[in-house]
Amino acid sequence: MADLHITELPAWPSYITELPGFPAGFAGNLIMCASLPATARQQVPITSTSTKSAQFDPSTRILRLYADANCSIQIGDPPSVGAGIWDYPIRAGLPEFIVVPPGTALAVVANPGLGP
Repeated sequence: MADLHITELPAWPSYITELPGFPAGFAGNLIMCASLPATARQQVPITSTSTKSAQFDPSTRILRLYADANCSIQIGDPPSVGAGIWDYPIRAGLPEFIVVPPGTALAVVANPGLGP
């Protein structure tokens, strides 16, 4: 069975400026990164019906999502959030970072129509 791996992160991104030998990017040597340690971690099964995560910690501001299979997600109010294949697509194997309102939850559903 495929899963959506959720890492809840507590703070807005940090910007690292001291990277000796690192090539200059679009904004010089500024690289956006998440603040660790994680607030919480969840693993939600990806199935053909919408599956909800637990409500996010009040201090969670950013999610790092990693899906084992193509899926779609929706963020919303914990009692009523639901996902359909028309919602935000997540491709398998490609990590995503998204900002979320405190106290929300996520719903995920398989989306095989995304293709390989």
